[in-house]
Formats: sequence, C-alpha cells, structure tokens
Amino acid sequence: MRTGNRILTALALSACLVGGLALLGSNESWSQSLPAAGPPDPGPEFAKLLRKPLWVIQTRLVAGANLDAELIRAHLKHQRDLEKRGIMFGAGPVTDENGQFLYGLIIIRAADREAAMRIADSDPMHASKKRTYTLQKWTLNEGRMSVSVDFSDGTYKFD
Repeated sequence: MRTGNRILTALALSACLVGGLALLGSNESWSQSLPAAGPPDPGPEFAKLLRKPLWVIQTRLVAGANLDAELIRAHLKHQRDLEKRGIMFGAGPVTDENGQFLYGLIIIRAADREAAMRIADSDPMHASKKRTYTLQKWTLNEGRMSVSVDFSDGTYKFD
C-alpha cells in the first residue's frame, strides 16, 4: 500500500473509531431522564462545543433473511459511494464480546430527518428488505482524535 493511501486510511479509520466509541458510550437511562428539549445550557464556558448534527442508522438483519455475495457487494459499493460523496462519517459492524455480529452502524451527514431516511432507504440491504433500520439524530459535541503518522515509512498509530 502506498504511503498516501496508508495516511488516508488512518484518517478514515480514526473518524469511524471516534464515532463508534462515542455511540457505544451512550447511556439510554440518562437520555430518558432529560426533558424533551434536551439538557439545560451549560453556560459560556462550553460555548465552543462542536454541535455537529449527524444521523445514526442502526441496521439489523431481518429474521430469516439470507444475504448473498452480490447483495453484500452492492451494499459495500453504496457505502463507498456515500463515503466518497462526503455523506458518510463512518460505518461498520457492532459485535458482542465474542465477536458475534449484532448490528451495523452507519453515521451520516444529512440536512434533516427526511434526507437521512432517503439515504438509509437507498442502501441495497434496506431496498431489498433484507435489513431494517432505526434512525436517530446524534449531535457530536466532544471528543478527541489522535493519529500519529510517520511519513518516512508510511506507518500510522491510533491513540
């Protein structure tokens, strides 16, 4: 793999990692205790929070559905297209502690819920009715991404 490709791969993987870790750390009972309007304003000290709206698609296999290689290729081609067009923030499988697939997670940029639904519906997995999905708005406020890139040998490391 060329050095430039390794660097781009490192940056793309780090974006997925940040999004996935933030989502895995969510606490449903905490969010259910908030008022419908969300948490209170934290004050001027936190005025620089990112406040980047994103949409989270949780996609699950429909019971009894069989996936073939052609459908998986079409899905991955679709994912790659979303990535190249700047729509996808990150995507990948969520697994249990034994590595067993639980569901797919796709984080996208979209203007509103309707646009996010059109993007989710356009996935060949959803269009074929082999998978179903849920859609939630997620606001990225905090986080950190650290990537070390050694240009001399094209290696990279995530911290």
